[in-house]
Amino acid sequence: AQVAGAGLFVLAAPRALGPDVFGQLAAAYSWMVLFQVPGELGYAEVFARFLPEAREDTRREDTRREDTRREDTRRALAARLLALKAVVGVGLGLLAGGLAPLVLPQTGLSPLAAALIGLIVAARVWTTGLFALLLGLGETGKWSVETTWRQLILTVLLVWLFRAQNLTTGLLAVLAHEAVFLALGVFHVSRSKLQTSNFKLQTSNFKLPRF
Repeated sequence: AQVAGAGLFVLAAPRALGPDVFGQLAAAYSWMVLFQVPGELGYAEVFARFLPEAREDTRREDTRREDTRREDTRRALAARLLALKAVVGVGLGLLAGGLAPLVLPQTGLSPLAAALIGLIVAARVWTTGLFALLLGLGETGKWSVETTWRQLILTVLLVWLFRAQNLTTGLLAVLAHEAVFLALGVFHVSRSKLQTSNFKLQTSNFKLPRF
């Protein structure tokens, strides 16, 4: 599906959008990627390193109290990293949207289009945090959905549903595509093993594990 989506996008999007709109959208997309990359650094590695230990610890009944303490610590780590991810997403989105008209004057960005760029960046940063958490929980099938189907869904929204005729419509399609995966990530995380009464932001007596 990932290869098919990429191939379909390459074949369909330039022809459907036309050279002007596709070029403007490509420039805006390249700008957004610059802000999405910093928002993804480190989260998958942290979640994949520490959350599996929480699952293994809870299997030993003879040390249940210690296991519970360690599990709560890792839940706190996950919660704090997701909270940090939310703040980083907002900050990067504001930067991307605020600077876009200055960096991309040739695209003729409207205020609405600049705001859409900021929202897309924020949504992407939040989404990657949620799916990194699923990877850490061992939900590799759910985690792989985000990378496998992303390009295909973007092509369907951009070319056939929104039928983008200008940059703003194209950005709306990209935002809708991000919203699909953000909602899917929220849905899966809300049903994950971490969603218990103990899954909350714990700020007292909490120390990050050493790497």
